[in-house]
Amino acid sequence: MYFIKNVLNHLRKEKVILAFILAIAFSLYAFIFSLMFFLGKFTADCLADECRYINNSRNLLNWFNLSSGYEIDIWSGPGYSIFLMPFVALDSSRVTLIFANVLLSLVAVFLLFRAARIFLSIKRSVIISLIWILYYPHFPEIFSVLTEPLTTVLVLSITLFIFKLFTRGRAYYGFIAGLFLGFLILTKVIFAYVLIVAFVVNTILYFISSYRSYARQVFVVLCSAFIITVPYQFFTYNLTGKIYYFSNAGGSAIYFMSSPHAGEFGEWNNSDFTANCGFAADVPCNRDKFARNHAHIFEKANSLNPFERDDFLKKIALENIKADPLKYFRNYVNNISRMLYNIPNSYFYQREQTIFRLVPNSLVFTFIILAVWFTFKNFRAVPRPVLIAISFVFIYLLLQAAVSSYPRQFNVVLPVIFIWIGVAYCQWLNEVKSRESPPNP
Repeated sequence: MYFIKNVLNHLRKEKVILAFILAIAFSLYAFIFSLMFFLGKFTADCLADECRYINNSRNLLNWFNLSSGYEIDIWSGPGYSIFLMPFVALDSSRVTLIFANVLLSLVAVFLLFRAARIFLSIKRSVIISLIWILYYPHFPEIFSVLTEPLTTVLVLSITLFIFKLFTRGRAYYGFIAGLFLGFLILTKVIFAYVLIVAFVVNTILYFISSYRSYARQVFVVLCSAFIITVPYQFFTYNLTGKIYYFSNAGGSAIYFMSSPHAGEFGEWNNSDFTANCGFAADVPCNRDKFARNHAHIFEKANSLNPFERDDFLKKIALENIKADPLKYFRNYVNNISRMLYNIPNSYFYQREQTIFRLVPNSLVFTFIILAVWFTFKNFRAVPRPVLIAISFVFIYLLLQAAVSSYPRQFNVVLPVIFIWIGVAYCQWLNEVKSRESPPNP
């Protein structure tokens, strides 16, 4: 009876702490939301990518209007648009959609704490959760109609159920993790290629006896995720005649990434070269600079349908990479820098926002390097589920850096990185303490 009472008291304490953390997060996010609302920072009209997600949601509600002259948009996956469907069906305002992302961000805090608690103490789980809540570089994604809050929730859901799968040994956790992974692929199509690499790596691990049992369980997750994406794959196959086709955005991303021109650093631009225009009145538009090197390519590309354009740009990109692989590698390194600091950018003046990213992300980068060191020094001590989760994260980051990278694409996996840093540090600390403690007589 004493044991049961002690467990119930512990759970009660943990629930109170979690409620307190969520209250802090809600208070902060609600304050910022209210401040932006009363200052008129929320426009009624959608901005940039927001319009595509909202329009795609309307199209889904109409079962893809295939009337004459309509061009189906599969630039991005349907996941976030599916999430928006109830709000769009009710004709919700942009402010309402932004508030939905605020609520998703609260769910992310909840999932982060629950996932961290599986391998860390309450104290350390609280610290990690508070760091994420106060990590202001990801605030712009919260207060917009963008995919990142949903993506973060999905990444943390996968992480939580992967942890539960290996610590509690119940097979259905693997199916649940696979369901979330499948929806993540439909939300951020880069994860379709992460899935392929994960299948290859997991197959290799299957033939290593010490990892075979883990590999079997991971296969359940990966296969479940693949099955979830099959209906969308049928849809894109009917459009394009290509298997495993998730988006026609890849050609544009890899084309600019492969740019061989001096002074260009591989960041994405649109077909009008205006992606970096209009940020501020005193920052000149760099359209003419890009047009000088790329206008002749896009004169041809823009005359093609979206799928032919995608193939055409991929072909040019491959030629660029073959002709100058070192420049592509330099652009790859630039992409890693952009994920952390949003620099460098071609033909673009620096802004004050860069300064605000330098301090927190320099600290994050330092702790990532330390966590890599701690992990290799104490590899056998780091829990296998944590290694699986962080391997998935690094596969994603390495693939993302090969095409198009910005801070928001790094931020979505940062909570999992925080958990890994905490676990790796704790294992290293335990090793240090064990070495310093006197031997038993």
